[in-house]
Amino acid sequence: MKKLVLFISGLFLISPLVAQNVTYAYDSAGNRTSRTVRLSSPAKSSENPAEEIVFEDLVSKHEVKIYPNPTKGVIAVEIFNFNAEVTADFLLTDLSGKVIYRLPAVSGYETLDLSRQPDGLYVLRLTVNGEATVWKIIKE
Repeated sequence: MKKLVLFISGLFLISPLVAQNVTYAYDSAGNRTSRTVRLSSPAKSSENPAEEIVFEDLVSKHEVKIYPNPTKGVIAVEIFNFNAEVTADFLLTDLSGKVIYRLPAVSGYETLDLSRQPDGLYVLRLTVNGEATVWKIIKE
């Protein structure tokens, strides 16, 4: 019995050392098209975006990266192979549905500033050439 208690205690001590983030992408019919799993240490510094978790997805045959998440204020969104023929827009809402940002993408790299918003969860809907994906954004 003592060994079982020690084993279970050890599991609870080890589990916070690694965080797992899973993101899914869906097509307009609701079918899952991709899954990205990132493992990281929650003790990483949030000062350097290169050390942050980067969420990746494929939307309308364009690779998309969103980082850092969680954020202290500014989120970067990169859409690769962005050109004049690509149409993209962002819709950022809070959990009650209140629109924070609604804007078109004018380049392959956009930033969204959440620094004036309260800490909490937000929903980012990115539409590229009519194909949409939804992301959960955490503001700390």
